[in-house]
Amino acid sequence: SEVKEKGEKVEAKKHLSLIKEIAEEIIARYKEEIPPPSEGIFAKERAEVMQALDVFLAAEETLGDKVEPLMFEVVFGIEEEKGRGMEEPVEVALSPKSSFRLRGRIDRIDRVGSSRYRIVDYKTGRYSRYDKLRCFGGGRTLQHVLYALAAEEILKKEGVDAGPRVVESGYYFPTRRGEGKEVIVGEFDREALKELLGELLDIVSRGHFIGSMDKMDCTYCDFRPICGDDAADRTKAKKPSNPVEFGVVDRLKEYE
Repeated sequence: SEVKEKGEKVEAKKHLSLIKEIAEEIIARYKEEIPPPSEGIFAKERAEVMQALDVFLAAEETLGDKVEPLMFEVVFGIEEEKGRGMEEPVEVALSPKSSFRLRGRIDRIDRVGSSRYRIVDYKTGRYSRYDKLRCFGGGRTLQHVLYALAAEEILKKEGVDAGPRVVESGYYFPTRRGEGKEVIVGEFDREALKELLGELLDIVSRGHFIGSMDKMDCTYCDFRPICGDDAADRTKAKKPSNPVEFGVVDRLKEYE
């Protein structure tokens, strides 16, 4: 934000001291609020943060004149967070009679051309999960396309552009583990997205929550203590008696 306010482009050598100064302030605040278990662990995690800054700056510098960083930390429908965006959720229409409200926070909106934009979400882990993403990830990776729709509404409401079009959306991995990689999807089929969301919400509206049948999905899932270690097997056992609901799950795989 500060670099943009100065009308500058990111240069790794020039802005290294600035980003490290900001990082040190935030690290000190977190250390006070959440005391580390030991100085050794603190030093290790601090070093990882500083390495991430180097990766981030190098990746930003390579973007050069390809993009114009425009808006950051853009919130919509989250009352407790302040910033640019919209206080109310974004209304996503699936049909003339069907819609749902979406809230969230877009890490970044860039301008890439006249009335053309891209949105990026920062990720701190590895990019392997997203590496083969073509568009919808079999109905399992939708944050970038949903945020694309939200960004267009926000840009209009903020008076930035009367006819914005998000033509790129995806994820940015600005850490040592993520290697500064971007996984970006181009323009997507919006009618296909509406069909996909309609199928998902139809299941939910009828009170069904279908868990994964792949045990690997459960490995790092936060809800594993709720579902239990045998969740995937129990889900598989329900498939024969619920052909309609599981048929939707099978169809989702077609939304690549």
